[in-house]
Amino acid sequence: MMFSGLADSRPATSVWALPDRAAWDAWRASLTAEAHRGVEAGHLRFPFPVPLRGQCHVCDSVQDMPLSGRHARIMGDGSIAFAWSEAAVCQGCGLNSRMRAAVEMLAAALQDCPAPRIYLTEQTTPLFARVAAWAAARGGVARGSEWLGADVAPGTVRADGIEHQDIHRLTHADGAFDAVLCLDVLEHVPDPQAAMAELVRVLAPGGRAIVTFPFFPDRDSTVTRSALRPDGTIDHLLPAQYHGNPLGGGSLVFSELAWDMVAAVQARAAARGDLQARFVTYWSLYARHFGPHRFALILDRDGRR
Repeated sequence: MMFSGLADSRPATSVWALPDRAAWDAWRASLTAEAHRGVEAGHLRFPFPVPLRGQCHVCDSVQDMPLSGRHARIMGDGSIAFAWSEAAVCQGCGLNSRMRAAVEMLAAALQDCPAPRIYLTEQTTPLFARVAAWAAARGGVARGSEWLGADVAPGTVRADGIEHQDIHRLTHADGAFDAVLCLDVLEHVPDPQAAMAELVRVLAPGGRAIVTFPFFPDRDSTVTRSALRPDGTIDHLLPAQYHGNPLGGGSLVFSELAWDMVAAVQARAAARGDLQARFVTYWSLYARHFGPHRFALILDRDGRR
């Protein structure tokens, strides 16, 4: 069954906690990180796409996961910035490395959760379809949503079944979900901290939220590229930058998130007293989770539903 056990003999993805930038600097200087870079460099010597096979915890089997050069960028010094987290797309489920790792972390938290209730900040993607099918097979349910525009009331469901939600003010009840997946959304919202507070609000006792976003580990402070004016218009503080949107077009980047974002989330979790916030990096030879800039924010709420 799709990402069924994660408790058998399959090697789990290795995860390292990064409470602050000093921990990241120490990790990057470690012998383990050096060994990882050696493995990655060996793969980058091949012409793209690099044929690879790896363990997919979503498909629960070994699958082809070719490394393509998609999303790679040529830097000013002529070097190539390879988008590892977007690579190694499993040919069985269609999910990239970042998505597959998030699903593995999610499934580990829901091992003993009957009829899981899961919320995803996306609804029209292969990731949502896979998670929804898995939840349904266990007697649970997955809810997803998309951003359909500022003129649409939160909670509105279109004729095609797509639900609109504003992540700053979700219409879901407190503690409505056992798990929340929010992958690469926070950089596209005007107030990431308010969005994080909402994700925590809808998380049930004993639940887990997994949040990913493009992270800039060499910066102490977040860079605000765009801001929302009181009248609802956009103030472009830097040249407008867009990422892909599953509904078409592009999603404006508001922020380039850095260590101050992590510190703020950790401080709020400590103040609550019932929330554990871990910022982590992860890597796996077997699942083909390669690359240095792999980060996830894992929020675990104390208690049981």
